[in-house]
This record gives sequence, C-alpha cells and structure tokens, in this order.
Amino acid sequence: MSTLRKVAARLLLENLKLDGDTLFDLFTNKYGRLHYITPDENKAVIRFQKDSVFTEPENAYRSAGIQLINVVAADLKAIKKRDAKTIDAYLNA
Repeated sequence: MSTLRKVAARLLLENLKLDGDTLFDLFTNKYGRLHYITPDENKAVIRFQKDSVFTEPENAYRSAGIQLINVVAADLKAIKKRDAKTIDAYLNA
C-alpha cells in the first residue's frame, strides 16, 4: 500500500517534462494543498488513495463522499479549535 504522498511523488518523478515552473504549479495547485478532514473522513478516503485506484486528490475525496470546502486562511485556526460559529458559517453558506 502506498501513501498519497508516495503516489504524488511517483507521479511527479514520472513526468518527463517536469521543470521548476511545472513542479511549483503542481505543488501549489494539486499536491501541496491542505485538506483538513475528520478522523472518520480520513478512514473513508484511505481506500481511494491507494496507487491502484488514485487519479486525482479531489476524485478520492468525492469517491469517499467527502465534499471539500474552500476556507480562508484566517479562519483555519478557529476551525481547528472546533469553533462552532466559524464552522457553521462555512457549512451553511
């Protein structure tokens, strides 16, 4: 079983056209993004992150029934502290 990081590393290393700009773009827009999920969601997504079925990070979450929500960086600290008001604002937007 490969971890998502190992799968991403393999895909990057297999890219023969990989240069500094491409690596930066792939990291900032695809592989280096933060996905803050609950422990139960993490258990659900693991089987979709194996190298035999992995295609894209978003597809793995979608397959596990997880809806990703864009969060502004300023709110992340409150969300990590389980601030109900901040979380409700995102869930009910």
